[in-house]
Amino acid sequence: MIRKAPLKMNRCFAAGLALLFSDFFVSSASAQTLPAPNLSLAQTSSSDFDWGFNTGFDYVSGKYGAKCALASVSLSCNSTGTTVFVIPASAMLQIQRLRVGVTVPYVDIEGPGHFSGNIGIPVIVAPDTTDPKHRSGLGDITLDTAFILHREDILLPRIEIAGVIKLPSAGVGLGTGKTDFSAGVNLYRTLAPNLTAFSSLSYQWVGDNNTIRIYSGAHATAGADFKFFSLGLGGIFDYRQSAWSGASDYFTFDPYVTWRMPGGLGISVYTMIGLTRSSPSQGIGTRLTL
Repeated sequence: MIRKAPLKMNRCFAAGLALLFSDFFVSSASAQTLPAPNLSLAQTSSSDFDWGFNTGFDYVSGKYGAKCALASVSLSCNSTGTTVFVIPASAMLQIQRLRVGVTVPYVDIEGPGHFSGNIGIPVIVAPDTTDPKHRSGLGDITLDTAFILHREDILLPRIEIAGVIKLPSAGVGLGTGKTDFSAGVNLYRTLAPNLTAFSSLSYQWVGDNNTIRIYSGAHATAGADFKFFSLGLGGIFDYRQSAWSGASDYFTFDPYVTWRMPGGLGISVYTMIGLTRSSPSQGIGTRLTL
């Protein structure tokens, strides 16, 4: 989450401590970040000037729909799972209705799966061999921006247009080496004094890695957040169209809790519940916000 100075893995472990769109337990005048899995992607603030910083970790593990290597024709082959650990650092600046941000992650991957980076959710595709591999280093840097088209009123929710660019800064085995793009719209609606609903719809243009074709596709989220004194409770459904041939669509439910501590320091903790074969088997993460 991001808080006004005196905030996306996120998304999750399978993606740089990147994830994450709104820190709903801070005041309405402060910049916010969504709960997992988009903790690194800040939502625009209602103030005319704001800035913030967050960091944490994301951990995700699973086979992501891969029962064996893509090159294998054996009916009895097995694939070990792939585990991704990400530590991101995110910063945000907002002037008037425009917000810009940057996330720089450290990524550690163990397993045969290919990690293609993160522009809202991490994309991990089936391995081309069953040999487990370990690699770590700087991940793909992401630049994100959003602009408020309409502030919430009695008839309409707050409407934002948003975009993300993933730069090919990752080391060998930590990304595709391609520049990816995402563009979409975010909606926020106050349902009650302490209850906010949010959703997003975007399209992601992603590049292939050297051995596997990765598909571009739609990405959607929907969730709600409830404030109770210094605590925030909520959850988010996260969906993406199939990222590679033979895989089902990615679909998870991510419950979370946030706590604003004295002095302005905030912390968020979330977990991931995979709802399809291509989703992580397990995931957990946290964000520390200033």
